[in-house]
Amino acid sequence: MFNYKTAIMKKVLLLTLVLGFSFSLFAQKSHVSKDLREMAVEMTKEGEIVNGIDLRNEVTPPSYKFLVDETELGTSVYDVQSNSAIENRFYRHPDGTMAAVWTMGFDDPSFPGRGTGYAYFDGTSWDANPTERIEDERVGWPSYAPWGPNGEIVAAHTGGSGVKFSKRETKGSGDWTYSTFAGPEEVPGLTWPRICTSGEDNNTLHVIANSYDPYEGQETAILYSRSLDGGETWEDENIIMEGTGSEYYESISADSYIWASRGDVVALIVVPLWYEHDLFMMKSEDNGETWEKTVIWENPFNLTAYADVVTEDTLAAPDGSAGAVIDSQGNVHVTFNLVRAYKEETGSTATFTSFPFHEGIVYWNETMEPFINEENQYDALYYDNLVENETLIGWVPDVDGDGTIDITIDQLFTYIYSATLQPTMTIDSDDNIFVAYSTPREDLGDPLRYHHIFARAKYNGYWVGDPNNIDLDLTNDPLHSFDECIYPQMANMLPGDDKIYLFYARDNEPGEAVGAEPDHEYVTNYYTLIEASHEDFGIYVDIENIENAAAHSVSQNYPNPFSGSANVDVELAEDADLSMEVVNLVGQTVQRVDKGFVKAGTHTLQINGTDLETGVYFYNVNINDETITKKMVIR
Repeated sequence: MFNYKTAIMKKVLLLTLVLGFSFSLFAQKSHVSKDLREMAVEMTKEGEIVNGIDLRNEVTPPSYKFLVDETELGTSVYDVQSNSAIENRFYRHPDGTMAAVWTMGFDDPSFPGRGTGYAYFDGTSWDANPTERIEDERVGWPSYAPWGPNGEIVAAHTGGSGVKFSKRETKGSGDWTYSTFAGPEEVPGLTWPRICTSGEDNNTLHVIANSYDPYEGQETAILYSRSLDGGETWEDENIIMEGTGSEYYESISADSYIWASRGDVVALIVVPLWYEHDLFMMKSEDNGETWEKTVIWENPFNLTAYADVVTEDTLAAPDGSAGAVIDSQGNVHVTFNLVRAYKEETGSTATFTSFPFHEGIVYWNETMEPFINEENQYDALYYDNLVENETLIGWVPDVDGDGTIDITIDQLFTYIYSATLQPTMTIDSDDNIFVAYSTPREDLGDPLRYHHIFARAKYNGYWVGDPNNIDLDLTNDPLHSFDECIYPQMANMLPGDDKIYLFYARDNEPGEAVGAEPDHEYVTNYYTLIEASHEDFGIYVDIENIENAAAHSVSQNYPNPFSGSANVDVELAEDADLSMEVVNLVGQTVQRVDKGFVKAGTHTLQINGTDLETGVYFYNVNINDETITKKMVIR
């Protein structure tokens, strides 16, 4: 199982302060004010704001002078990169080469030349910006994976004929070969595919795509296919995986799923818009032979069509995008973005109310309990049931530190419904996790506030850095003060990497030009590579010294939140006196556990929550004369 026990002792924190390091392990959120959280906007099902204002203008895109650590990979006038989730587009090969893809088109308004923009790094430099798609027909929404000993494969959306495969045996060079993979007879035109590869030499190809039309009792279904030879033949072809069919979900939306793979471990994350289905994971540990389902968040509307949804309360729910990685122990880590919504009318044309400032990036891994509240699933993802720097790891930053977010509804553009969105993840060989996401800045833009790309890291089991600190804005440069920075994508990390590679889209207009009701005129979008350091993600200290000094460790209580009992694992590097107090918000000790003098090694302390009122508590673990404090939630 994932080892999240390693901790930083209190004396190490004091040492880092003495030495002048900034290692913000326990930064607290300057929450969006309650008034702002309750501000709502009326939305259509498709995400259009009712009675919204037209913010289009004719601002000429500025010319850009690139920073030392930024590289332009390519451009596009076509600007919709996803309807929901967006992973599986950037890969770092074992030899240090890299490839990135995006939907590219220049010839508006119908974009007949739309296709995959492809950028390749040969270990020394990136190719020249592409001007033509890699495919021989119009496609979009590409997904990229390594293929075979030294090749690559791209799957794309044709809009009617099926999944378009482009592949070649030598990455970065040679001609692409093409094939089209159709769905079953009833729904041949599979849409919005995602792919990944796994197993020896990445020869096992996993494909997930959407039926688009009704199939097997669902309005739309997701179909899974698996090939052991890179798509030449198929072991599984267009199957509905157990746990994803009509007995579970009325529909599963398109473009709302991502893959993560590591060796023979493969995970499919399916993330809903608020009203659709569960947030769940399908995981295989045997290269796709068998699968196990885990519900990460349970949606009360699983078997209800959108037209029939009437919410009894404001539902806190995922908002369509997610990131995922797999650690060295085979455990899956997931991030997703958050929103609240309310709908009081039935009918297919009924609108709903969105609360875009009930926002944030939520984190979960397989050692944690699912986000399920047996009494009221509406509030399982309310702020009161999330824990900062444990399950809630990102949010709209309070840049000026005044305790409020200075953004109004009229100044906010949401790409789906929520303010903060599009998390992407990568992980290093020591299981340290790096996350990037797009969130608006209260100090940038008029009339709309610009989104920028913020970063977090989970180092040695702790989330470091303060999400309110603009030092964690990877795009925080005067050159980007008038840029909308969205759609971040992180590459996988290789052993020994001291850089984190990420690319994102930027232009000078919040919103998108593509669509029946465009947000602005067509402008050029720049797909830009960032070579970020560990410091950019909030790790500002001498890592080696901290590793050597962190003699003892204390885990987060598990499960958390909880209502019965929970455990805390304490790992002692030497014999010590060990005790723990549970303290409420006013400082009263409500529970105590005293283990006395114990031997070095791992000890488990139990917290009894049955007699405690719901709410936030702290537990203080005392090791000799040192105390390590953590927060927990009783529900």
